[in-house]
Amino acid sequence: MNMAEEYQRQPYDSALKSLMEDHAAEMLPEILPESRLISEQNAELARTNLRPDLVYLIEYKGKQRILNLELQTSEDPDMTYRMLLYFVELFGKYRLPVISIVLYPFETSIPEPVFREGNESDTLLHYQHQVLQLWALEAEQYVRRGVVSMYTLLPAMKGVHASMLLQAVTEMEQWYTGLHLARHLVRFRTILRRSTTLSVQEKQIVEDRLHMHDSLL
Repeated sequence: MNMAEEYQRQPYDSALKSLMEDHAAEMLPEILPESRLISEQNAELARTNLRPDLVYLIEYKGKQRILNLELQTSEDPDMTYRMLLYFVELFGKYRLPVISIVLYPFETSIPEPVFREGNESDTLLHYQHQVLQLWALEAEQYVRRGVVSMYTLLPAMKGVHASMLLQAVTEMEQWYTGLHLARHLVRFRTILRRSTTLSVQEKQIVEDRLHMHDSLL
């Protein structure tokens, strides 16, 4: 990835990472059903120049696991190889099974999430990670259940519309206050502006609603 691409993805990476830092315990069961956060892990992989985005010690289906959650805002042809490196290093560090998920908030080309070495008759290595596409998730399910921690991501989801987002903003105003509300609305606006699931007109309707908080933001 060149410097221009890195600069372009920074605001979205920062928004998603800070959201997970604030609400990992609430959001992880939505991202990986039947999981429960035990603790965050500040993973430094000494033998590579790579650093995983988000690493958690979780309980999954009653057993401890390491969850590696990568946030990817654009196409990366080396994604599967990078995830394989993370998998090997994290397993070596924690000696626990590693669940690897790449979360794509915006529609983009996604390389096959499988790394194969060998041929059909002689497979030397087979590794596969999971992919979560926000634009393929139904936004309505989170609003119906009132999962406010996921509302920041609604503008990127399937089936979203302006009136749904206006309702989400109102609920966030009721749920959060002060700096906490500001953090949510800044991240919400960041995702809104990059969204490909809303028309320009619908985006403007929601932007007009957010103007009420300009001094806070």
